[in-house]
Amino acid sequence: MLANNYQLDRLDLIETLIENNKLGMALDLLKEQEKTEFSNNEILKRNHPQLMMKILAHYKNIKNLEQLEIENQELAFLYLNFQEFKKAHPIFEKLYLQEPNNFAILYGFAKSSLELDLSIDPQIFSSLEEKSNTTREYHTEVCELLGDFYLEKDKDKALYFFAQALQRSPLNPSLNFKFIHLHYSIYQDIYAIEKFLPYALEQPNTSIERGIALNYALILALGKDEGTLVKSLTNELECLFPQYQDLFHLLRAEFHHLNGDTDKAISGFLQAVSYDQCLTTGHDNLIMLSHYSHSITSEQILKFSQNYYQKCIHPFLEQHKIDFDFSNLIKNFQENSKKTIKVGLVSPDFKMHPVFFWISSLLKHASSHNDNNFEIYCYSSIAPNDFSESLSSICHKLEYVDHLSDIELAEKIYKDQIHILIDLSGHTSGNRLKTFALKPAPLQITWLGQAGPLGLPQIDYMIADPFAVREGEEALYTEKIYRMPHTAYPAQDYENLQVNRSLARNDGIIVLGSFNHSMKINKEVLEAWAEILNSVPKSVLLMSNHSVFSPHYRKKILDFFGDHGVNKARIEFENPSDKYAYFQRFNKIDIALDAFPFTGSTTTHETLMMSIPLISINGNKCAHRNSASILYFSKLDELIAIDQTDYINKLIQLANSPERIIHYKSSIREKYLNSAAADMKSYSKDFFNGLRYLWNQKIQN
Repeated sequence: MLANNYQLDRLDLIETLIENNKLGMALDLLKEQEKTEFSNNEILKRNHPQLMMKILAHYKNIKNLEQLEIENQELAFLYLNFQEFKKAHPIFEKLYLQEPNNFAILYGFAKSSLELDLSIDPQIFSSLEEKSNTTREYHTEVCELLGDFYLEKDKDKALYFFAQALQRSPLNPSLNFKFIHLHYSIYQDIYAIEKFLPYALEQPNTSIERGIALNYALILALGKDEGTLVKSLTNELECLFPQYQDLFHLLRAEFHHLNGDTDKAISGFLQAVSYDQCLTTGHDNLIMLSHYSHSITSEQILKFSQNYYQKCIHPFLEQHKIDFDFSNLIKNFQENSKKTIKVGLVSPDFKMHPVFFWISSLLKHASSHNDNNFEIYCYSSIAPNDFSESLSSICHKLEYVDHLSDIELAEKIYKDQIHILIDLSGHTSGNRLKTFALKPAPLQITWLGQAGPLGLPQIDYMIADPFAVREGEEALYTEKIYRMPHTAYPAQDYENLQVNRSLARNDGIIVLGSFNHSMKINKEVLEAWAEILNSVPKSVLLMSNHSVFSPHYRKKILDFFGDHGVNKARIEFENPSDKYAYFQRFNKIDIALDAFPFTGSTTTHETLMMSIPLISINGNKCAHRNSASILYFSKLDELIAIDQTDYINKLIQLANSPERIIHYKSSIREKYLNSAAADMKSYSKDFFNGLRYLWNQKIQN
């Protein structure tokens, strides 16, 4: 097992937990060791009674105070330390009312309230943070508590507090688990949490946290190709949690997905959905990932989406027979064609995400041309944040619906009398496709989140452009295709960007750059880039994505290029940071390298916005034409390649022509900004005209 590589002295850990008053956790670990190691471990036999007596001494204090019927701070903390939160809370509540400025009582009251999921004034946590920084009293405990508090509200802030607590208590199994679980959920970087995993695994075998930590250990071992370790971890997981076979397949597949091993990942997701045919997450990932594959056809993707409907959606609808009646809603419109249309937008991405920027710009422009004919309802499947809150000023109503079930959300949408409901997620994480399957609005559309069929007959249209979805391809979709005149991105919304019009370096070296997600960078892409680098000796490659945080990922990339004759010194990495630094990174490159078959989208728009040329392949699926579509509507057709060979040749020719690079760097931005691809104003007008057209078609039929 992974932890054996860094074997801790569990007895020292248990003693540390006792000293830190983590008595419940210490007792669990001590009992766990009794089950597994007691009979053949002389050291444990010798030290076990001493450790147990230390715990029992605290337990004896509880009994003495209970007998004397004394409910004081000591008893409350004893209950807290033994994780008896229901007993601790009423005492802390009473003490807090008597001594609201007592820091220890304030901590105990907040801790017990949070553990019992009771509502509590957020100001109490602000006060805890402030006083803890001043006094350093209960600093580790308070940091962990603040991490728990911010977990649902601000993950980055929660991660910060868990890291602070870990500095003071680096061996704490629970803290290590919380840190790695949150860190991985934010960054998907398994290698960054490697050193914390052994400590997170020091939990009772029966705990679900240990099971999740073992899963992280498994995908780490998979990434390092440690076959023996993979086998032992898998065996342990399957023994401990036989009911979670589907989860094992999902995690393995997800790891391969993030590392660009698309076919292995698809195989894993197929295994997951064959094991549990109703596994929605498996189907979602399988459908999405199929667009990243060189070998999966459009017909197969259509089949996957239809299978998703049969295995996941149809049983759900059979269980929840809800039939929403729209006859009055439609009748009112037939009698008054100028009536206001209510449009609902459903997304978990109203945050720092491309979907938010698209919607925000679309709605800002809408106010100038819709003549109050539309009311926009934004249904946010995510907790409030600065980005989502900004929508409230440009839409009719902003609703946070992450706490609602799919059925409750459908009922709410129906009650709001939404005419047109728009899905912005497709099969991506956090989607509410089951809500759409219940058909809570008479006209339903998908846009932005999906590059292929969703599989739901309840969704009437997919919005695309004529370049991305060609005439004659309609049979490959479960939705009708409504084509906008062009694609567009809110590039005009970005101001004061510093753009480098010259070559990135002064020494004659051409800098190629890749800022796409690592899941798009597969073996075929790397082989093409290696050929380009070998053909342009005076060039280097700068890569930046979240995976380059990982030393293992960097080594994998360097070894690949080394095996293909490229000096490793010519490959450079830069860790992602904030949006401003991201845009400035474009000034360090001369040519952007697009990925394939799943090409760039937002990244391509931003590349042109920063006046950087790129070559993209005009592929055979919608997702494989994203960049080519943008180039087409930017009137940069000469940068579109017909296939992989043409892609390589065009890049080599461009990289060997500094004059052409300078020409593009001095002109692309203006050409792009003055093209249809950056014209969100006309796009917004066409969009809402399109919605009215589709709605009129609906009520006429």
